[in-house]
Amino acid sequence: MKELFENKTVTMRIIIYLLLSLVFTNFLNAQIPDSIWLGTWKGHLEVQGSRLRVQFHLKQDSGAWKALMDSPDQMQFGLEMDEVEIDGNRIKLVMKAAHAKYEGSLNSEKALINGKWIQGAMSLPLGLVKDYNFQPRKFPQTPKAPFPYKSEEITYRNEKADIQLGGTITIPQLKEGQKAPVLLLITGSGAQDRDETIAGHKPFWVIADHFSRRGFAVLRVDDRGVGASGGNPQSATTADFVTDVQAGINYLQAHPDIDPKRIILMGHSEGGLIAMMVAAKSRRSIAGIISLAGPGLPMSELMTQQIADLAKKEGLGEAYIQASIDYSSKLYELVKADRKNKLNVNTLLEKMKPYYDGLSQDIKDSLQLTEQRLMQSCATVMNPWFRYFIKINPAPYLKKITCPVLALNGGADIQVAAGPNLEAIAKGIRKNGNKEVTCTEIQGLNHLFQSCQSCTIQEYAELEETFSPAVLKAIEGWLMKRYKAE
Repeated sequence: MKELFENKTVTMRIIIYLLLSLVFTNFLNAQIPDSIWLGTWKGHLEVQGSRLRVQFHLKQDSGAWKALMDSPDQMQFGLEMDEVEIDGNRIKLVMKAAHAKYEGSLNSEKALINGKWIQGAMSLPLGLVKDYNFQPRKFPQTPKAPFPYKSEEITYRNEKADIQLGGTITIPQLKEGQKAPVLLLITGSGAQDRDETIAGHKPFWVIADHFSRRGFAVLRVDDRGVGASGGNPQSATTADFVTDVQAGINYLQAHPDIDPKRIILMGHSEGGLIAMMVAAKSRRSIAGIISLAGPGLPMSELMTQQIADLAKKEGLGEAYIQASIDYSSKLYELVKADRKNKLNVNTLLEKMKPYYDGLSQDIKDSLQLTEQRLMQSCATVMNPWFRYFIKINPAPYLKKITCPVLALNGGADIQVAAGPNLEAIAKGIRKNGNKEVTCTEIQGLNHLFQSCQSCTIQEYAELEETFSPAVLKAIEGWLMKRYKAE
């Protein structure tokens, strides 16, 4: 070895070789064509025993790289990456809101990206391969211009909460002096945008377009903390969302193109419940209610029914289902008994610990229940929204409703079971003598009112239909009979 370095000629050759190798490698990296990167790359993450599919869509816009991320198993699509860096054979994608990033490098065959997904303190391997067969998802019902109605971006204030709410109102063509009946759309659980975008579908936009073409104005609004609306969704409860809807009613009553005597609330899922709560408080302000998969049972019953239906759809056994119901019911009862909201995560954990310790190891294993997961469950039900929601019983609100009500539920809905909830709605409203109640279960439709096959939650994203045309027609018939534009 000593002789090698003493031979200056040999040494110089080695140095030149190394320099040329480095230059050649950099040259290859620099020459990776954009076509290699462009397109869809797919892989999966292993997270706590679950396999989560991940897709990145890479494209260029005026020479700048852009990337969108899909997590189909979490019903997340089109998430925009804040930073996209491609340097030779290396890539870096950053999503600031999630405190997450992806870093990887192309292998020598340019067929695989070896990398890792980093989120907070978590780092998980994530290999990606190019999906040459990827076909962009289609949404044939999403409205397309030109539109035969006026569309306005609007804002108004919820004075009670001291926040601004933003949305879109679509107004049909009106004759001079004419005022339009209006639908105020109310989203379901979770922070939703004005179109209630779920898995890429925009059902509220489809609904707004359909009815504004038929003489109805439609107001759809971003939830708190979403889009043009202020406020903190993490601290808001169903009661707070009721005040948001009331603020929308105040806005509509003052609008020059709206008939204040023909304001109809249309709510989906939790939105159906909110519509009932608003109508019970503001009877004279509401001309009608349309509940789409809205609940009629007490929320604790609804949630345990949902657990059972979801588990059955997954093909899980009766023992697992019963154990899941028992565990969840124990949590719910403790929260419901806490009328003055004195419980916190730690005190709830103390109350749950004896129950947890009394479970057999077989049950714990079947539920994948550990002390850490018990803590997570306690934290979830202590969320302000959940601890309020789980205590709600619609019955006291239903018996105060005096306006016409149309309640529709899909027969294949595994989130809000059609039969028992429609029965509870009809029974509750008719208690005060209100006979203007139409409750209909529509077979073959899921929670989003899509015609479904497997009718699982995962299928929402796989279907092209956004909202059943047959349901739109049924709603149209009910509306035209009562509130047709004059």
